[in-house]
Amino acid sequence: IDGSGSIYGEAARLLKETVKKVLFTLVSDLDYIDVAVFRNDYVHSLVECVHGEPKLRRTTQASKSYLTHQIENTEWYGMSNVTMAFEYAFDLLATDGNTTCHKLIVLFTDYTNDDLIPFIEKREKENNVEPHVVIFTYGFEGWIRKNLSEVAERFEGYSVKIKNLPQIFTAAREITDVFTRKNIKERIQFPFSNSYFDNWGQGYILTLLLPVLSKGKPPALSPNTPEGSFLGVAGVDLPAGMFGEFTRANQQGCFAEAV
Repeated sequence: IDGSGSIYGEAARLLKETVKKVLFTLVSDLDYIDVAVFRNDYVHSLVECVHGEPKLRRTTQASKSYLTHQIENTEWYGMSNVTMAFEYAFDLLATDGNTTCHKLIVLFTDYTNDDLIPFIEKREKENNVEPHVVIFTYGFEGWIRKNLSEVAERFEGYSVKIKNLPQIFTAAREITDVFTRKNIKERIQFPFSNSYFDNWGQGYILTLLLPVLSKGKPPALSPNTPEGSFLGVAGVDLPAGMFGEFTRANQQGCFAEAV
């Protein structure tokens, strides 16, 4: 969160509401997060206020409520240093041992002249970390934010200028699209559910889950949403016994059977 003095009034109010919307609608109890305010030459972790050291921490409803209180009491003054904020974020991500999860840096700011792309590319190589970057901007309409849009696009995210409260919900929910687009691009298989017993006589069931993506840009989403946006999840129930039909005995060995 940019804590510099150029964010004030309506911009500060919209920024607070966006952070809270991201926390309570997109962050689950399975996620690990840190929320930090940066200004001048230092970064202040709001999570550190709870746990005593800046570190990615697993979220709970209690911690999210506490963070919301801290965000409401944030004051804006001094100068901005966005490069330092990304330095801090990469230091946290580099210490995270769970390399299989999605990694995301969300920046809330009004403007920066920092040349961020070479710096982020350098840190990606050094730490073997490839986070998505999502940027929400606020404040004076006349400022040119092309560099921030280029950063978000380069690192498989998006950038959006928040102008009013109703826009916050649709802009924030697009974070789920960022992860889904990467799954499709890399052809990562979407999972089967755990098996469960069907009370209607089908025996054990597996459910195959697949994403539903848009063809074109749905009018319900913001203009920044690219084609192929995530709309929801579809599933189909498959009786476990049917999988035996696709496995021939002569391909398994003489004493094998499909299970």
